[in-house]
Amino acid sequence: MASGRGLDSRIVIVGSGVSGVAAAQRLVGRGFRNVRILEATARSGGRIRTSTFGTCVCVCVCVCVCVCVC
Repeated sequence: MASGRGLDSRIVIVGSGVSGVAAAQRLVGRGFRNVRILEATARSGGRIRTSTFGTCVCVCVCVCVCVCVC
């Protein structure tokens, strides 16, 4: 647990991917109050993408790994 004045520190996390959101959650859970996440795109989730291909649902991580469930 952080103590004293450090809880009021301004913290900026760059990227709202899985790691960025997890870092923010841990910081807030430990008592930090001024946590902000910056994201360059209109959506959060980082490089993880979900899409459909016919009747299948596909989850793609980066460009090289996709898992589809039909």
